[in-house]
Amino acid sequence: MTKLTPKQVLRYYHNKQIADAIIKDEASKRGQIIHGTRALNQQVPTYLKRKTLDYDVYTKKAKSSAQRVAEKLNIAYGRDEFEVVAGKHKNTWKVKSKSSGKTVADYTGQGKKPQSVNVLGVRYASSEALKSKARKLLKEESKRFRWDKDIDTLRRIKLTEEAFDW
Repeated sequence: MTKLTPKQVLRYYHNKQIADAIIKDEASKRGQIIHGTRALNQQVPTYLKRKTLDYDVYTKKAKSSAQRVAEKLNIAYGRDEFEVVAGKHKNTWKVKSKSSGKTVADYTGQGKKPQSVNVLGVRYASSEALKSKARKLLKEESKRFRWDKDIDTLRRIKLTEEAFDW
């Protein structure tokens, strides 16, 4: 990956809001479920939110969904800025910025469809689904590299539940 000019970096962050709106709109229209940190952030108070740069989206048609979003982003940006590349896992596709190399969204159709909640017309994985997934990953020795993140997710959900008597 080449070093970005300050102008390219500024353009990427300026257009980030456009990407957010397109990804959420597509998820809403197609019945897709946003999971991962974005889903967690929708269900916890501001002081418990975690920084994240990309979206994790569950859909049975992962490749075509990723291609559709990349195409919409390219039209919105007015140039061929985004591409779709295969992820590490089966039926997982990444929408990446060509200039920055950053992943904007991961689309996957692998695994069981998570329980979800509707927030302003967009489906997000429920806190129960997030807890269940984190607990499952904590039992897998091969996922040890992400245990800190999963423990942190469980802690944030627990603090929210205690604060709001869920």
